Amino acid sequence: MTKLVGIGNAILDIVCFVDDQKLESMGLVKGAMTLIDEAQVVEFKKAFEPTSICSGGSVANTLACAAHLETSCQFIGVVADDDAGLRFAEDLNAVHVLFEPQKLFASPPTGRCYVLVTEDAQRTMCTYIGAATHFPRTLIREHVARNAQVILIEGYLWEAPLSKAAIFDMLKDSSPFSGKIAMSLSDALLVARNREELQGFVTDSVDILFGNIREAQELFQTSGLEDTLDELSTRVDVLVVTRSELGSVAIVQGKRYEQSAFKCQEVLDTTGAGDAYAGGFLSEYIAGSEIPKCMYTATEMSTRVIQGVGARVGR
Repeated sequence: MTKLVGIGNAILDIVCFVDDQKLESMGLVKGAMTLIDEAQVVEFKKAFEPTSICSGGSVANTLACAAHLETSCQFIGVVADDDAGLRFAEDLNAVHVLFEPQKLFASPPTGRCYVLVTEDAQRTMCTYIGAATHFPRTLIREHVARNAQVILIEGYLWEAPLSKAAIFDMLKDSSPFSGKIAMSLSDALLVARNREELQGFVTDSVDILFGNIREAQELFQTSGLEDTLDELSTRVDVLVVTRSELGSVAIVQGKRYEQSAFKCQEVLDTTGAGDAYAGGFLSEYIAGSEIPKCMYTATEMSTRVIQGVGARVGR
């Protein structure tokens, strides 16, 4: 039985190492996500030498981490009928995440993300969404496992009308879903662009919310950790806010929990740290673990990811 279903953009991650000067010359905001078009993909392909290529996207990375911890997972997303789409599907299934591709046979091609990693291990993402946003309206409703314990949705889906429509179609379906709805806020600039809609969705539909401190503050434009926790914890049952080297804080039905960051010898690449944290947390949560254990495993997974290249544990 599938216990964790993830709905997200099917994106092939292409990790490349760059210097700060290169980012500045391209006008990119360090540490943020920038949307690019198909023509820019061609330019990036010429400009950068990949260090690693694998199936990615925020939710897919989270599921891969949860599957590594032996949680049964299913991914729902859209790829094109091309080599990149085939590679995405094969790679995700190879890490034991069920993905039966919904293929787009016309253009655009499969989405991809150039993850530009600087010497300080910060990652700047340049994303071509491509086929990923072409959700048939009924895709989620027809494929989601109704007996799943948690459905995880990524904030990145709010950049595409078809994706949002498919999510709301699922929620309005007459067949009841008895599990929890979880959401990852994904990116602070994305939250700013879609603030009003995300405020409503989080308040009305989300049970478990993940976000780093910048994303969490951006959602309701709060200042400081305490104001942010006070504001968001009244809207969801489980709130988890990560703070990099300062660790993480969770508020669960009014009770506060804190987890310190783990020390590590060397941080190579922060790509997927938040995704791995969510994967570790949800795997333990689904297994019925207490919140401190959920946070400990989450921190362990994110620490393992940042000591390697790419967004996957064990790669």
